[in-house]
Amino acid sequence: MSTRSPTARISAALDRARSRLRIRAGLNTSGWMIAAVSALALMVILLAAALGGASWLRISAQVTALALPTGLLLRLFIVPWWRSRSDAAVAAVLEQAAPSLGDGLLASVELQDHPDRAADPTLIPALFHQVAARLEVVDVRAATPFRPARRAWLGAAAVLGVWALAGLTFPGVIARGYAALTASAAGPGGGDEETGPLVGDLTLTLHFPAHTGRPSQVIPNSAGDLEAPKGTRVEITATTLEPAARAVMRLGEKGSSEVNLAIADQRELRGELVVGEPTVWRFALTTPDGRALVEGLTRRIRVETDRPPEVTLKLPAEDMELEDLRSVPVAYGALDDYGLSKVNVVVALAADMEHPEKIEQIGVSGRRHEGVDEVDLRIVQAQPGDRLALFVEAFDNNGVDGPQRGMSAVRFITVHSPQAKHQALAEDLQRTIDLLLTALADRLEMAWRDAAAGPLPPRVASLQEGTRKATDALDKVVRGMTEDPLTPEEVRLALTGRLGALEAAIEAERAAVEASPGGLERQEDATVRVVQKASEGIVDELEQAIILVEAMVARLALEDMRALADELKEAKERLKDLIQEFKKHPDDEALKARIMREVQRLRQRIDEMRQRMAKLRQKLPEEFLNLDGMKKDDVAKGLDQTKDQLAELEKMLNEGKIDEALAALEQMEQALDELGKSLDEDLDDLHKSSNPEMQKALSELMDQTRDMMKRQEELAKETEQMAEAQREALRKLLEEKLKEKMDGLRKKGEALERALGEVKPDKLSNVGQEELSHLEQRVAELRGGLERNQILESLEMSERSLDHLERIQRFDGGRFGSPENQKPLDEAEQLDRQIVQELSQLLDQARAQQQQQQQGDGQQSQRLGQQQQQLSEAMQKLQQRLAEQGEKMPGMGDKPMQSAEQAKQAMREAAQRLGQEQPGQARPGQQQAMESLKGIMDGLRQANKPQRAERNQGRKLSHERVNIPGADQYEAPEAWRKDLLDAMKEAPPEQFRDQVKRYYEALIQ
Repeated sequence: MSTRSPTARISAALDRARSRLRIRAGLNTSGWMIAAVSALALMVILLAAALGGASWLRISAQVTALALPTGLLLRLFIVPWWRSRSDAAVAAVLEQAAPSLGDGLLASVELQDHPDRAADPTLIPALFHQVAARLEVVDVRAATPFRPARRAWLGAAAVLGVWALAGLTFPGVIARGYAALTASAAGPGGGDEETGPLVGDLTLTLHFPAHTGRPSQVIPNSAGDLEAPKGTRVEITATTLEPAARAVMRLGEKGSSEVNLAIADQRELRGELVVGEPTVWRFALTTPDGRALVEGLTRRIRVETDRPPEVTLKLPAEDMELEDLRSVPVAYGALDDYGLSKVNVVVALAADMEHPEKIEQIGVSGRRHEGVDEVDLRIVQAQPGDRLALFVEAFDNNGVDGPQRGMSAVRFITVHSPQAKHQALAEDLQRTIDLLLTALADRLEMAWRDAAAGPLPPRVASLQEGTRKATDALDKVVRGMTEDPLTPEEVRLALTGRLGALEAAIEAERAAVEASPGGLERQEDATVRVVQKASEGIVDELEQAIILVEAMVARLALEDMRALADELKEAKERLKDLIQEFKKHPDDEALKARIMREVQRLRQRIDEMRQRMAKLRQKLPEEFLNLDGMKKDDVAKGLDQTKDQLAELEKMLNEGKIDEALAALEQMEQALDELGKSLDEDLDDLHKSSNPEMQKALSELMDQTRDMMKRQEELAKETEQMAEAQREALRKLLEEKLKEKMDGLRKKGEALERALGEVKPDKLSNVGQEELSHLEQRVAELRGGLERNQILESLEMSERSLDHLERIQRFDGGRFGSPENQKPLDEAEQLDRQIVQELSQLLDQARAQQQQQQQGDGQQSQRLGQQQQQLSEAMQKLQQRLAEQGEKMPGMGDKPMQSAEQAKQAMREAAQRLGQEQPGQARPGQQQAMESLKGIMDGLRQANKPQRAERNQGRKLSHERVNIPGADQYEAPEAWRKDLLDAMKEAPPEQFRDQVKRYYEALIQ
């Protein structure tokens, strides 16, 4: 009996069984691997012998040769070996092979690792002794036999037997398959044996494509290099330098493709290829003993280029402009390297090159063709105003890739039309407005009695030259209208009459200048007055001419738009007739092409109309553009709708839906009728001053403005009551405690009044005199406030009087003013500033004392401030609506928006003052808000009236209307004009810039 422990004896038995199991797995794996690999090799060689060693077979064999052994090794050896590492797995195998062990062996293995799993641990040693004893009588070799591996080796033996049988029975097949397989795997650097030339007696026979017209060519003893047109068939014959079992031509630097060659007597090679792309090639052979040989040299194939035809257009030699539609002579030449098959003269609308007309030329053959023709431009239904494209195309006779196309230069032919000339004339008329405006501005800026401006004769001559330039331009347009059948006679007559009046005024000025040649040079007052008076007559005529020309431009533009709409309807009718004809002859491709050209022509006319609309908006004054259809984009929408319908119509025609196309054409007719109706309404409304939509929007804006005015007025009244109560309390406080300081302020007010009394009004300008009058009134109100102890009123009047003083100093002080007035003005300004400063200090002291006495006013002031802030927010919303509507109402101008901004800012300032419990200082902001709200209302009313358009020629004109004085009011306007022009030349003060700008506008309103 063994002296080892039961557990040691159990472990020893398990180790012996594990070793046998692993040996059995190795034998089984090796047997099946030999059988599988041998069978795979035999199958691949046989396939290679049958298929010639295709590349896909080699790749498949390589993948399978790698995957199959790997799978067998994993499944039959690695997995069993890995599982046998576990004692439990080996115990399970032994228990299955030796039933006498029962399940005690597996239980003892598990209890060795986990004794805590036993129900009664005291029984474990007894179990181990029992299992060990049973193992001693078990034959481990019998329990783990090697017999399962026998099947694997029998399979291997069977496969090897098949190999032997195949080798004895079909030795040639095995050799050929092996050679083909190894040859197909070979390549440069890939197992082939690279050597020198493998063939001799190389002969190339070139069979050129039929279109080249070249006979076949034989190249004996060739080196293998060749150059030929694409599509050339090359026959190859050669004799190998040693016997070959297989031969191929390898194409490309890497031999990526092969051409098999036939072998006769293991020496004679024959094959062919077709020249496609430039490449290199070489011979590769497989010898009967399986050696793979490839030439180390390369032979080159070059491709001769087949160029497209060269086409020269000799006539027309350049782009042309024709006065009318007629035939055009065409001369051309075409040349091709191999031969021509067809030549066409092509004519198309420049805007529709996709649908040309082609006139095929006769007698085209050979490599060169010269031709002449005369092409009627009406072949593409050309009309006056069209731009046509003409060129010649030629095709060669390439039968390999198909005919190649060559094309000459394109000549563009423009056919003039009365409409185009008429439009150009209207644009010339519009351009005269700028010349007239320039002449007008030059005359208005003329300083007749300013010696510093230089001698008068050259300046007057410059005026005459500018006016003559504008007059000549207008005269040229009027003379052009005489020959223009599309200009209404009354338009030409009206312009002729105005031009005559302007020329008469110019002649009167010329006569005035010539009447006293030296008077202007000496600046004699009588002569200057006469010439200046004559110039003013020209100014009047220029103003009238500008107004008339603008009106005529508006009329011509709208009439042209209406004529274009009529042309669209006529084109639609032509298109309808063509489609009805096409319905009868659906196979007529020429008719279909003509229909497509008409569709494209319609599209082109629609685009032209949109461009006219854009120009119309840019160039017309707004009083001539108060058009309902234009403003609501009815015309634009009608054009867009028609264009969309044309696209749908074209689609239907391409799909052969003729009836649907005719129905779509009827819908288009309705859209064109609506378009014409909209334009008619615009023509009718040309001189009307408003439309219902604008009236509705204006009414809503006015209602909102009135509501805000009412709310602001009520808030201002409540604020005034609160401020009055505070003023009364402050007055009593001043009477009691501040009497001495108020007496000093009254004395300074008297001194201020005396200083102003020393100012001489006749030494001031008109503006300065007006400001002095306002100043004296403010000072009188200041003194009254001081007498009544009204400190807030006095402070406000002193600040306003200081503003008037500053304006006088700015406009009439310094080098602009009189030295006699400078001293009293400086003294008055100093006194006023002292009064403002002392009143502000006095007010702060009084408020400090007043705050101690006031009870409950703070809450009321805060409440009023909140209401004022809410009103400011409502004002902002109104401002946004004004901005939105302003884009739709050009006549509204900038005044309502400016007033709205001023009202909003004034309301915010008033709300801030009320929040600081200063109702008295909130009152100016509330008053300013009321004035601004009135300004908004005035601007809205002005939007109802005809407005003039701004001109973007360096002179931006305001929309405010200014009275133009008549002849009996001449002296005052003369001074006013001089003041304004002086202010412009010397960088005018801010408050006068608007007047200067509005002045120019006023002159032509």
